Amino acid sequence: MRYLLLTFVLLFSLNGCQNKEQEKNIEALQEVQIAEQVRAKLQSEFEAKEKALQQTLQKNEEQIAQQARKDLLAEQKALQMAQENNTSKLTQMGVVVNNGVITIDTNQTKDFFKMLSKNLSDKIKRMKDDLEKGMVETKNTGVEISEDHIKIDLNKTKGFFENWNKKIKVFIEEFDTLAKEIETNTTTKGN
Repeated sequence: MRYLLLTFVLLFSLNGCQNKEQEKNIEALQEVQIAEQVRAKLQSEFEAKEKALQQTLQKNEEQIAQQARKDLLAEQKALQMAQENNTSKLTQMGVVVNNGVITIDTNQTKDFFKMLSKNLSDKIKRMKDDLEKGMVETKNTGVEISEDHIKIDLNKTKGFFENWNKKIKVFIEEFDTLAKEIETNTTTKGN
């Protein structure tokens, strides 16, 4: 009986050790499975974030490209408008530039300067008559002259002169450009 009792004790003790080893193995397998699930979840989150980042970068690149296209088109339109304005003013003066050849219609140029002179003389005459009457009201320039007083609004006068200065600069730049074009064409024909 002793042997039987010792055998049972030995079997139970060995059986208990096997259960603990099996439980450890099961726990280790569960931990490995949990770790794989966490890794898979983190991998999918990483891929989703990377995809979102790539989409954002692509949208930003598209927006930058669209803005660059808009800027380029606006610049081209401005250049075209400037060329058209330059061409139309030169045409009014009787100067036509085609394929590097400048044609000047002297009759049209004379008419342009006569018209310009007439307009300026009319404005000067009107201003002279108003000054003789003692009444000048130029609200846009900020100057009012009457028989009794002279009123000058410096803010409006400053704005008028700044605007006038810009117009004069444009006018001078056009003549400068025209002179340079004529000089360039003369120089290239001479060589």
